[in-house]
Amino acid sequence: MAKKRILLEKLINLLGDSDEVDKPRKRRVIDSDSDTDNESQTKRKRIIVPSDSEEENNESMSSNVLQLLGEEPKHENILEIHIDVANIWNNIVTNGLDKESKDKINKKIPTLKNCDVTAPNLNSEILATLSASAKTRDERLREKQNQIGYIIANLNCVLKSLLVKNDSNKEEIEKISDSLRLLCDLQFMESETRRAVILPGLNKSIKNSLEKCKASDGLLFGKNLSETIKESKSIERSSRDLKKASEKPNAPINNPLNSWGPSTSSKRKPHQGGQYQHYHPRHSSQRAHRSAMTQAQNRPMRGKPRQWNRKKD
Repeated sequence: MAKKRILLEKLINLLGDSDEVDKPRKRRVIDSDSDTDNESQTKRKRIIVPSDSEEENNESMSSNVLQLLGEEPKHENILEIHIDVANIWNNIVTNGLDKESKDKINKKIPTLKNCDVTAPNLNSEILATLSASAKTRDERLREKQNQIGYIIANLNCVLKSLLVKNDSNKEEIEKISDSLRLLCDLQFMESETRRAVILPGLNKSIKNSLEKCKASDGLLFGKNLSETIKESKSIERSSRDLKKASEKPNAPINNPLNSWGPSTSSKRKPHQGGQYQHYHPRHSSQRAHRSAMTQAQNRPMRGKPRQWNRKKD
């Protein structure tokens, strides 16, 4: 019994170490008998060893699927920076920059004289119509735009020093120029975001006119906003005058469809004993007719009564 177990373990070890051999492996099923105290009872163990051909099929299947899905993306344009620099940037991206450090950096950056890249201010006409939460939201977006403006101004300082050297730094000039163009486009997108957040809360007739206004002269809706609003109101009044007055609808005629009266299920009269008696229009008209006949009979006759000549028998 012990010898069989030792041989079985050696066989399993040999099969496990066969990965190092270049010979192809096949799927093997090993049956072993383990004798218990009762020799009449036997237990069979099946050991399945995966073959190399199955692994190759899995690898080829995955490659075929990848070919159907498309080529594997190639990351050729990769830049590896210094590990210390990478740690600094990762820390700022994760935790942000404290206010003191930001103010210190912003004080170093000069203001561009002939190019306004700062965040446009909100027009006073629009500011008066916004709620407190809307004003706070717009102020947060404006602070982000101001920081973008500082970056644009600082990169222009680097670009100016490179342009002095003419053609000696073409590659650096191109990279700085590409970065500045993307940042200027980002500044435009932020202005459009601020406008898109504000416009839905304004009057519909004025909103259509304000959508055409561009951010200019340091104002989010331009410097001619008041004139644009006046023109919009004038156009609205003119359009109302030109519209044909709609006819007043005729008053509805209260003509009940049920000439006999209300339905029997909706109108009931109380009856003695707390019960309800159904209302029957036909019976009520008959009662009214009998009442009128009784009153006519009991009414005193005017003048002399007629004398009827009766024939004597």
